Amino acid sequence: MLLFDKGYLEIRNTNIHPLSKIYLQYRQLKNNNIKSILLNKATNVKKINTNEYIFYFNNKDDILKGILGDIFLFYIKTILQKKDFELIFNDNKISPNWNIVTYYYKAFYASSLLLRLCFRGNLFLDLEYKKCLEYIVTIHTGEVIKLDSNYFYYIEPIDDLYQLRIEKSQHNTHETVWEKMNILLQQILLLSNSNSDEQAFLHSCLDINQKLGNKFPSQLRNRVNYQPLYGLKAVDKELYSITENGNWVKEILSFDVKDVKNNDNRIANVFVAYSLYIEKFAFRLIQDYFAMSNREDHILAYINKFREDKIEISEIPFFY
Repeated sequence: MLLFDKGYLEIRNTNIHPLSKIYLQYRQLKNNNIKSILLNKATNVKKINTNEYIFYFNNKDDILKGILGDIFLFYIKTILQKKDFELIFNDNKISPNWNIVTYYYKAFYASSLLLRLCFRGNLFLDLEYKKCLEYIVTIHTGEVIKLDSNYFYYIEPIDDLYQLRIEKSQHNTHETVWEKMNILLQQILLLSNSNSDEQAFLHSCLDINQKLGNKFPSQLRNRVNYQPLYGLKAVDKELYSITENGNWVKEILSFDVKDVKNNDNRIANVFVAYSLYIEKFAFRLIQDYFAMSNREDHILAYINKFREDKIEISEIPFFY
């Protein structure tokens, strides 16, 4: 089954191709990311309304370095969390609750990574940073501006440059990521070929989100992690640890809401399959970035430099 077809290629050519001309070393990541370029590289700011602002840049490389830095930061988070889950995967001393929560964060970081590879992402403004950004926005707009703490950004082409638009998030960070992932999959679906394997698979993913709610991964985590009665479910063997065994493609294509609704173990199985697709999509784009750049994966190499147990990321295939 060809899962990464025209939709994938359109995303790769639109976003990864321009990024492949940009290179950042590990030591440059602290000063080259979205939050840093908003403070240091924006040349103008336009207020659209009280919840939305557009930042302009004179040099498109500045914004490409910013998004590439964000990509690498979340690539690192995803790699480390993936390894953490692998370490507890076969450990029967770990409770199902912590197994599921650990897996959830692997999926959350992979989803955050894929969003950034598609030139968008959540933006949290802590108090000190928010004051600095408010000052910049106030200077450019001529109004005294008070910003919120949670935004979502989009990098959009404008003539030969890029602009960065931020809009206030309507939900918390986790819910926003899964909501925006659903929107991204809808956009990829529109890029896919009619009657293709890729299109059929995307239809199934969107059907899952429609019937379970596109925030179902976050809701599963909240139940397992925060509701005290779920401790009893673990003790009474009613809640099972997540595994990545089995046919995740079949899990998506054969989804039946009657089989999974109100059954957290089955919802977890669907979640694993859904998130594996997202993770593989993101890792394939990362691998294509390094291939187009004609460089080795120096980020993974730097992480492994300080580890005895080296982390390996297999090449992601197009067919399943």
